[in-house]
Amino acid sequence: MNSPKAKTGLILVGVLLAAVLFLAWKLCLAPSPTSAPALSAHWHRQLYGLDPDEAIRFVPSPYSPQRMKDFGRSWTGAPPQNNLGQLTYHVTIPCTLHWGMSSASGTVFSAIEYGTNFTLGDLDISQELREVPADGDVIVRIDASVDRRMKALESILSVMTAKDLIFEKKPAERDVIVARGHWQFHPLSGGRPRTNSSVHFYTATLDAQEGAGGGSGNLSQVLHRLEEITGRKVIDEVTDRPANDIDWANNYSEHHATKNEPALAQLLDNVAKQTSLEFVRTKRLIPIWFVREKAPAMPADYSKGAISSAYSPPPRLSWRRAASTFPWSCWPIAGSCHRGGFLRR
Repeated sequence: MNSPKAKTGLILVGVLLAAVLFLAWKLCLAPSPTSAPALSAHWHRQLYGLDPDEAIRFVPSPYSPQRMKDFGRSWTGAPPQNNLGQLTYHVTIPCTLHWGMSSASGTVFSAIEYGTNFTLGDLDISQELREVPADGDVIVRIDASVDRRMKALESILSVMTAKDLIFEKKPAERDVIVARGHWQFHPLSGGRPRTNSSVHFYTATLDAQEGAGGGSGNLSQVLHRLEEITGRKVIDEVTDRPANDIDWANNYSEHHATKNEPALAQLLDNVAKQTSLEFVRTKRLIPIWFVREKAPAMPADYSKGAISSAYSPPPRLSWRRAASTFPWSCWPIAGSCHRGGFLRR
């Protein structure tokens, strides 16, 4: 028979084992309460990140609190009422970065622009189609190929707009601007004091006050801004480039450059005087993305014995769902509302 001392030892071992099991359950299995801010941050990371197989994600409103903070920072913490704008996030290997913001509502063109960095010089798209509403934030994997991103946008925007959109890349001859020569900066005299060291984009007049914005970047980014203003592809053939980043300043008169050829010539001449570069207007065969809406098939004409296939919309994207802890990412699809949803490709 076991001695009293042995029995006491077994009891102590049992108590210690029970204590260890309880602590393990408490630490590993028992649900711990999570604060609302922590849940909010976690949900934002889920919604505004990308899965490994994703190139682009489109997140419509209502938006997360963190997204609204990102939007508010662009307005020094006090964004206008009833204005949600459109934000762009870039996904890199370590994290997701808030990259840009527009105060305007989203459209088909803005989604393409933010998803690819394309300008109208890269596209063939009608004015009507580019202005079709497509409101929501664009999350982009910037190391994904542009072709992959465009095909993803084709699917996403077809669902968003309820239109059967076709994105097709083909070579086409277009009016372009060729930038050549050797960079040498010549600041304007009589400009706004804070922007005397900037390249000004303008046609007839400089703005008396700041308000049109500006930016900073290398020469390629400056030429990209010129491409945005003119709506024409800018071919970079500059041989002697600046070593440092360049500041630029927008002026409201720059918008006249797309309205007539004399205004475009004036804009290019003004930039040439400030940079010593030559800007040549010519034609080139370049890759162009044609964005069209596929016409629905004609209804069947049984009187003539012909049966045409009925129009069918594009297949719906996979609809990702997560825990419905928060209501702000609610988006209706097919008459129902799934919290935590977003469009992805």
